Amino acid sequence: MDLQVIDYFGKGTLLGLAAGFSPGPLTVLVIGETLRHGLRSGLQVAIAPILTDIPIILLIVYAVMLFQAGLTSMGLGSQT
Repeated sequence: MDLQVIDYFGKGTLLGLAAGFSPGPLTVLVIGETLRHGLRSGLQVAIAPILTDIPIILLIVYAVMLFQAGLTSMGLGSQT
C-alpha cells in the first residue's frame, strides 16, 4: 500500500476523531435528553443525524459517479 495513502488515512482519522469528540450543540442535546428522558431517548437523538445524513451521502456519491462517467465519456477522465 502506498505510504501517502496511509498518511492521508491517518490524518483523516485523527481529524475526524478530534471533531467527533469535541463538545457541541448536539452533544449537549443528547446529554440533556438522556438525563431528562432516559437512555433510550438519548440514543434516539444521537442516531437521528446518522439516519438523516445517509441519503445525502448516497446522493453525493451518485453525483460524483455521474460526473466521473461524463468525464470518461468525453475522454477526460481515467480509463480504468
